[in-house]
Amino acid sequence: MSKITKDEWIFVGLSGLGAVGCLLPWAHVSLMWFSQSVSGVRAWQGTVSLILFLGLIVFVLLKDILRIDPSQEKQVKIAVHIAVPALIILLTLISFIDILTTQYVGLSIGIFIALGSAVLLLLMGLGIVKFAKK
Repeated sequence: MSKITKDEWIFVGLSGLGAVGCLLPWAHVSLMWFSQSVSGVRAWQGTVSLILFLGLIVFVLLKDILRIDPSQEKQVKIAVHIAVPALIILLTLISFIDILTTQYVGLSIGIFIALGSAVLLLLMGLGIVKFAKK
């Protein structure tokens, strides 16, 4: 069993932060004296994003148990570190645009946390964001 690296722990932490962002309010509705917040999981995009964030955590923590074939390791790494965060960004942006085009509805903190986490995960996967080794 191999040791989980610092970058993988950061990846897990960002995925966890993104999952929390899916549970927080993504939108709020205000109309005169009525105000209501709606979490990300109330929309299908938030639910799928939450499942993908949790899947990333499980995959990174259990990668040794899954026993990935060395010949397919590069494809799996691309899928986990690039494709899934890109899909989460796409889903979050769909909600983002949908909220912005609706009257009396505004964006809340959860959507920014989920989107920011997914963007950082994608940048880590692409190698643009690197953390110093100590």
